[in-house]
Amino acid sequence: MNARIRSISFGLVDVVGAACALGVAVLVWLLLIRGPVRQGAGLESALARSRRLGQSLAAAQTERQRLAAELEQSRRRLTEVGGGLPRARQVDQYLGKVTAIAAASGVIVDSLVPLPPAEFPDHTETYVHFAGRGSFVGLHQMLRAIEQELDYADVTHFAITSGDRDTGGDVCQIGWSLRIHSTRTTPLDQGVAHAGTP
Repeated sequence: MNARIRSISFGLVDVVGAACALGVAVLVWLLLIRGPVRQGAGLESALARSRRLGQSLAAAQTERQRLAAELEQSRRRLTEVGGGLPRARQVDQYLGKVTAIAAASGVIVDSLVPLPPAEFPDHTETYVHFAGRGSFVGLHQMLRAIEQELDYADVTHFAITSGDRDTGGDVCQIGWSLRIHSTRTTPLDQGVAHAGTP
């Protein structure tokens, strides 16, 4: 049996069909294969960048927590020592506390004379001269209480004389100066010379 091989002839329909098939194949390759391959190639660098950002965020959170703890510790320390320098208008409260401490110690305050405040670059100092009377034990107790209870205030000058023999000699005449540190009330004028402390 003789088989005859016929030549294959392509018509216009075949050419159009082949072109369509080729176009579909190229489209499938572009959409389903090349796109994901390209995205997959960028995925590794995106993951590496994400890891770096995560590490930076963790470091920033750790630093924020450290700063918050340090701030809280500083706030506690300030609260323990009175919250920082008092304002200048709080000097009257200090004077009230001194007279209350003196009364609790049995010391009578006869007079108190505040001097004009002395301005320094970072604070103000107010000196107050006190005069009073009481027992030596009461005086000692008062000075100790001033030291323990009043932050940013200290006794700078002190004088004591014995009392009258007619009263039994138990009462002493007392004079002392208290220096109170407070915040500055006005900006420092470099052209003005300030009086020194007494």
